[in-house]
Amino acid sequence: MLDSDSLDTRATLPSKQINCWACWLRNLCLAHEFSGRNVDTSKVITRNRKFLRGTHLFRQGDEFHRLYTLKSGAIKSYISNTDGTEQIVEFHFPGDVIGLDALTNQKYHSSAIALEKSFACAFPYSCFKGLCHSNPDLHYKIETQLSNSIQQKHEFLMILNTNTAEAKVAHFLCDISMRFSLRGLSPSDLHLHMSRVEIGNYLGLAPETVSRILTKFERKGLIRAKSKNILLKDFPALRDYSRIR
Repeated sequence: MLDSDSLDTRATLPSKQINCWACWLRNLCLAHEFSGRNVDTSKVITRNRKFLRGTHLFRQGDEFHRLYTLKSGAIKSYISNTDGTEQIVEFHFPGDVIGLDALTNQKYHSSAIALEKSFACAFPYSCFKGLCHSNPDLHYKIETQLSNSIQQKHEFLMILNTNTAEAKVAHFLCDISMRFSLRGLSPSDLHLHMSRVEIGNYLGLAPETVSRILTKFERKGLIRAKSKNILLKDFPALRDYSRIR
């Protein structure tokens, strides 16, 4: 099992190109579907593309050409209105596919930017679309991923609209914990790449409120927080806090 340091992009990936079959994320990655299907992946997939902190993968309104699978680091997706106000809509971690919101109108609906030095594999959607037509299992995999994403968003909106600030922060921590666990990473030792300001933007809370709640959780013995590192000490209690009331 990989530990939480695997998510810390201060440790860089090897410079050599790693084949899909040898990648630790191959069971989560859609790009892995290219392997074994008579596709020369070296000509299709751009592996381990590096994005420094503050670098965009794409911007809202850009033409849709490729999907990305995050290999290490963290990415945030956000949307902007005409006056430049930004709303964070998602945080992405290793194994996540980024860019699926462009499937409908062939333009990226959001912008995606690296929170830390990150590595991602990029693959053209035109090739992937062809595989979907010839492979029903792959098509189903994408539909399942989109359906799960929609369900999670519905639950998240319910949390935002009906619950307390404490419940929102608890839900955020529990969600990241479960996502890390699915990747074989530590579900309790979390390195949060985002700032308190970014967490607050995502949850609809002031950054001071986020900090106050984390301090409250620490006093209650639910977590131990140090900068962007948070150790979950009592997950069941956090889960109780996060439930829709």
